[in-house]
Amino acid sequence: MGAALIDSVALRVAFGQLVRAERERRGWSRAAVAERAGVRVRELHDIEDGRADLDIFAYDRLARLGLRRSLAALVVAAEKQVAAGGSADVAERREVARAGRSPG
Repeated sequence: MGAALIDSVALRVAFGQLVRAERERRGWSRAAVAERAGVRVRELHDIEDGRADLDIFAYDRLARLGLRRSLAALVVAAEKQVAAGGSADVAERREVARAGRSPG
């Protein structure tokens, strides 16, 4: 049968934790990331807190332009985090950093 469904709220929270961890790992401010991604600082704050429900294009801009990572890598890491029932840890952050590198 198909893959198990993942709770969308849990996925948003895990995704937000990974976004925050990646931003902080790089020492970037919310304002700098938001500007590069073309989102408001408040939207980025809501994403990091797992409260935002933006369209896929906004999330893609955040990943590619704001964090210079692939959206796919962030989503896969967030799904793994939810499936494991945990929060962002060092290994997952490293996985996102390695797998999500986009050219340029």
